[in-house]
Formats: sequence, structure tokens, C-alpha cells
Amino acid sequence: MRVIFLQEIWFPLQQVMVLSGALKKAGHKTAVAIGNWKKIFPELRNFQPDIIAFPVITPYRKFMMETSAKIKKSGFKSLIIVGGYDASFFPQIIEKTDIDALCIGEGEEALVEFANALESEKDYSNIKNLWIKKNNRIIKNPIRPFIDLNKKDFEDRDIYRNYSSYFKDLGFEQIMAGRGCPYQCSYCFNHQYRNLYLPVDKNYCELKSPDKVIEECLILKTKYKVKNIFFNDSTLVSYQ
Repeated sequence: MRVIFLQEIWFPLQQVMVLSGALKKAGHKTAVAIGNWKKIFPELRNFQPDIIAFPVITPYRKFMMETSAKIKKSGFKSLIIVGGYDASFFPQIIEKTDIDALCIGEGEEALVEFANALESEKDYSNIKNLWIKKNNRIIKNPIRPFIDLNKKDFEDRDIYRNYSSYFKDLGFEQIMAGRGCPYQCSYCFNHQYRNLYLPVDKNYCELKSPDKVIEECLILKTKYKVKNIFFNDSTLVSYQ
């Protein structure tokens, strides 16, 4: 399957790299397109994706809604899937947009299963973490537990670096050493994200092993010649 991620902002989104890595490992082809409709339309036409994916936080919801409508009007047969925190907290948006599927929570396993099902022409309506629009109804599948952080594959840094030299010249790469935050700050999403998973998994706050983090840092240093690493974690303190 050919999967393309669409975004408005010129910034390497870490979850896109995570998802791309999982898809490539499963044998699928990935790409990214960045910018407004005039910019990304020729790239969509050239790539001819089977799946179009939008990573969405709330400020970029409008971009997703407007662009997905234009995609459908332009005659693309690709299925459109949306994920990210905005989709996780407001999944009912699938009822008011032109998207075909929506991912709640972590998306690696769900998106790979979605692509695998489409490739083999099997039913994809019962994949956990996904809400599916099918036959004029919304199928709301339950959420699955978290993936063990130490079992996750490394992110696909090349999806952005191969897209534009701009990303090679940024001067830094992002790493996450863990997941979640133990605090309950009212302005933050973390406590609500934890509540989303409580029925199936209470292990929201988790740190990778030091060896795993060091290995990733060494890959960035040796393979990509990165000199600056940005830790994208809410906190790096012990969760115990």
C-alpha cells in the first residue's frame, strides 16, 4: 500500500516518523506532503496513494477538514484516515467530515492493520483503535493497550529528510525517552489521555530503558550526523 501523510506545517512531526517506520517495516511505501492545497495536489497526483493520513492537533483541524473535502471532490479514490490528539478527544468529527477512518490513541498497530487489510482486500471495519465510516454508519471499535516502549521500532527519520533538504538543515532531531506525565496540570492533555486508556491499560507513564535511548542517540549521531538532540518529553524524571 502507498500511504502519504499530509500536513500544513513545515516541521518534522514525531508521530508521522513513528507511523512511517511501522508501515515500512510491514512492507508499505510512505511519503509526506507539506503545504497548502496548491502545493500538495500535484504531489498527491504523482504519488497516487491508497491511503491519505492526516496527523491532527486542534490548530490544524481546519486544514484537515478543508483538504479532505478537496481530495474527495478531486476524484481521488484513496481512503482518508485521521489521527492525533484532536482525533482522540473529538472522534465525533468523523461524522462531519469527508474522512473514512479515525484513529483514537496510538496508531502504529492500527494503521498497519488497516493498510494490510486494504492490500489483501479484507474487511477493515473491526480494527481496534479505529472508528470506521462504512455504509452510512460509524463503526466504533474499542481501544487496545499501549505498546511496550522498549519493543517499539525506531522512527523513520528519512521520510522528512528525503522530502526536502530543509529538514536536513534544521540542525536537530527529536527523541522521546518515555510516554506520558505523572502530573495533573489542568492546562495539559495528559490526564485526559490517561483517562482514555484507563479501561484497558493503567501503564500510561513509562520510560524507555537507558540503553534504548542511548542506542537511538548513537544512530542519530553516526547515521545522520546530528549534533543537537531535542527531548520531546513532558518530563524526564522517574515515574516510580
